[in-house]
Amino acid sequence: MIARIFKVIWIISLISVSLVFFYTYAAIQSDVNLGVNIQSFDKETFFYLTVALIGLFNMLAFPVQRILKSDFNISWFYGLLACLHFFLISILIVLSVINSNEKYDYTNLGPLLILSFVLFSGWILALPARMLYIQFFSKQG
Repeated sequence: MIARIFKVIWIISLISVSLVFFYTYAAIQSDVNLGVNIQSFDKETFFYLTVALIGLFNMLAFPVQRILKSDFNISWFYGLLACLHFFLISILIVLSVINSNEKYDYTNLGPLLILSFVLFSGWILALPARMLYIQFFSKQG
């Protein structure tokens, strides 16, 4: 049951990252800068790399669902994809701001990136932590 809830969250986050991606793609110039003193690349390369990245991770949801079998593990994987989407959304927002022609204080976006990365990293570590917890307490009893 919990896997279905996380599947809905995954689908909503997939729609959200797609909308933010299309907005960012429409707003950027023909040359995409990833930051200061980093070589830029063209808009089409940005489009195809981002679509490939989003598509690759989301296509994994179908075979992983058959491999994991456990409701908790499937829920964890859907949550992982949702956290990845949140992280990608924050990266796309920062790229949109960096590549805009307006003057903006980029330091205000730092906590968003850090929070999304910590959430993503914490979610990755949650599964091994739970497995160790279960293994430790199964030996106790």
